[in-house]
Amino acid sequence: MPIWTLHGDGRTVEPGAVVKPNERLSWPGTIAIGAQHVVAMFGATFLVPILTGFPVSTTLFFSGVGTILFLVITRNKLPSYLGSSFAFIAPIQAYNGGKPLETTEQITQAMVSVAVTGVLLALVGLLVQKVGT
Repeated sequence: MPIWTLHGDGRTVEPGAVVKPNERLSWPGTIAIGAQHVVAMFGATFLVPILTGFPVSTTLFFSGVGTILFLVITRNKLPSYLGSSFAFIAPIQAYNGGKPLETTEQITQAMVSVAVTGVLLALVGLLVQKVGT
């Protein structure tokens, strides 16, 4: 049994339709969407730490850890790659007066803040899953 089935004709997605995790578009469409995702995630994974002053290697490491955890938790039913978020740039720069983080103490405080935010977002997700929207 194939892992994926072709969504519709494989070339178009009707308005309001969703390509489900067990479906795919034609190979050219799938490759194009994959390439777009690589470009977007490359920007997030490398540009965000450069702008904020975080170490790129740390961002890559935790991006990998987060992706592995996500794939294990979802039992690999939803392929995904988790990178850093552009949403953290403004708060981190506001914390440091609009400049990239420079000292070890600043970087540590910002990393702890991002980690706490991640835990809070996970708890909100669990609450929504349990209670509903």
